[in-house]
Amino acid sequence: MGFLFSGKRKINESASDENISVFDRSLNELTPDDIAPPKPVDKRLTAYGIIRLLLIFICLSVFVYCAYLFVYNMLEYKKADDIYLTLSDEFFDVERNEDAVINDGVTKMKPASSSVAIPIFAEAMKLDNSELSKFYSEGASDYNMEFERMKSKLEDLRSQNSDIVGFIYAEGTKISYPVTRYTDNEYYLDHSFDKKTLKSGTIFMDYRNLTDIGENKNIVIYGHNMTNGSMLGGVTKFYKSEDLFESTPIILYAFDGIYTFEVFSIYRTTADYQYFRTAFDSDSDFISFANEMKNNSVYQKDIEFTDDDIILTLSTCTNTTQIGRYALHAKLTRIDN
Repeated sequence: MGFLFSGKRKINESASDENISVFDRSLNELTPDDIAPPKPVDKRLTAYGIIRLLLIFICLSVFVYCAYLFVYNMLEYKKADDIYLTLSDEFFDVERNEDAVINDGVTKMKPASSSVAIPIFAEAMKLDNSELSKFYSEGASDYNMEFERMKSKLEDLRSQNSDIVGFIYAEGTKISYPVTRYTDNEYYLDHSFDKKTLKSGTIFMDYRNLTDIGENKNIVIYGHNMTNGSMLGGVTKFYKSEDLFESTPIILYAFDGIYTFEVFSIYRTTADYQYFRTAFDSDSDFISFANEMKNNSVYQKDIEFTDDDIILTLSTCTNTTQIGRYALHAKLTRIDN
């Protein structure tokens, strides 16, 4: 630009002001200060910049935490499946069919080619299946072979955990678990059947219930509603399917018998509603309670109650609010022992 001016020297000194174009006039008026380097930019953060960086940091932190929770939950689900699928398969003497179709998280299973379960009688310990049938027909007709097989399985489980009181099963759901009972209703919320810390916990009976199943009026069983349908997540299937509600019994294998229950009520409620009562002032108080639970149901059944009846109650979270609960009630219809 040096050839354009020297000080304020005009480009064409002989030209009159009238003949100078606007562009030339602007050049004539330039000074060295006009083409000086730009002033340095103030790089100090503004309040807006600080807030922006803070929001980015928060978003990244939330993403990392969510990713951690996702991985943690997957590992916990895997750990629970490893424990409880194995226990279920061993209890029912089944081998899992890897090619089976899975509907809504429920895996179809097929019986093992040969059963390893045996009655706990010393006389039958050395017999195979064909000999067992002969044993029962000839000398032990008072015994229910299926019950004795299940009882032997419960004995095996009790050798692993003395808190076990039974095994619960509902076809068409993932409900197929050992049931424990502790001195409170807290321990098995986050402890597995082998008493190690586990998010899924264990299915457990209310500590106020008696371990002799038949001595209770309302057998209350708790379990988490896991998002993959495990534990007592199967209770939600009864809430969503009237067909399941109408036709699927719940089986409780106990040391004193195989208890079959007919579902008569399923509904959503809150943790402060006394659907989990275990004691009643009188027979009429119990019947009144049973009828109230029946009337709560989203589906209705024509079912009546007497003072001899026993009820099974399954309780799990709704996962929508902290105090939301699903409550399922079933009436005892049969005992095999």
